[in-house]
Amino acid sequence: MKPEDFVTRWQSAQTLADFCEGTGINQANARSRANYYRSKGIALKPLTNGGGVLDIVRLKKLAEKLNPLDARDEGAV
Repeated sequence: MKPEDFVTRWQSAQTLADFCEGTGINQANARSRANYYRSKGIALKPLTNGGGVLDIVRLKKLAEKLNPLDARDEGAV
C-alpha cells in the first residue's frame, strides 16, 4: 500500500479494526507503520480497537481493591 493511501485510510477510519478490515493489514503491522510515520512527524490520529477509552484511575483503584497489600509485598507477579 502506498504511503498516501495508508494515511488517507488511517485518517478516515473510526477504529483500528475498521482500518484493518478495509486494508487487509493486520493490527500489529498497522500500528507499527502508523508509529513509524508519527516518528517522522506525520500527525496521524490515534485509533482505538473500538472498545473506548481506558479509565486508568478507575482501573488502578479496582486493581488495588482486588489485590491485598501483602500480596504485592511478597513479590507476586
